[in-house]
Amino acid sequence: RRIISRQVELSRLGAKTVHKSQQLLEAVQVTSVNAMLVKFDEHWMALTTGVSTFLDAAREHQEAVHSAAERAQAYTECQSAEHDYSSLLAEYRNLQAKRRA
Repeated sequence: RRIISRQVELSRLGAKTVHKSQQLLEAVQVTSVNAMLVKFDEHWMALTTGVSTFLDAAREHQEAVHSAAERAQAYTECQSAEHDYSSLLAEYRNLQAKRRA
């Protein structure tokens, strides 16, 4: 009878241990999933920031190219037949000043 009582007690203790182990495993899994989500969010933010920076740089490059094209067009539209040397030189200096700005 004592042996049976001891076996029942050990059985209950085993069931409690199994239940506690399952709870601990679930807690570890939840913590692990949360950690993975935080890591994903960090990587996602880095990716979106990188893409945004790239697009800003591309936009700035496009604006610089457009500005350079406008300046080149302004130089080609300067007609020497319509101006004397001093006015051409003044226009050239004006265009150079705009280019530096």
